[in-house]
Amino acid sequence: MKLQNFKPGGVTFRSDGWTCVEMHSSTCSHCQHITDFPSLRKMTDYIDFCRTCMEEVCIDRPGPNGTTIPGCAGRPCRSWLKKCDIDEAVYRKNFYGNLREF
Repeated sequence: MKLQNFKPGGVTFRSDGWTCVEMHSSTCSHCQHITDFPSLRKMTDYIDFCRTCMEEVCIDRPGPNGTTIPGCAGRPCRSWLKKCDIDEAVYRKNFYGNLREF
């Protein structure tokens, strides 16, 4: 049985004017957060994979003032497109609901 090879979303170049650092990057399919990581070998330390849609998802990451921003790993599968569809349906309902009042 051959294991499927997961590839990250792209490559990021960071420069401070004198040196250039190449990093790999991945976009979370649930919240669209972009995560940079130094190498493909360390990829699983920075991202995880959703067991339902088999896409890359973000994990908990450090936030401001020592807080932790929760990631999408371990949560129910809710893709970005599904979230957009729900938001559009709610907006349509509110918008057309207000038109019926006149």
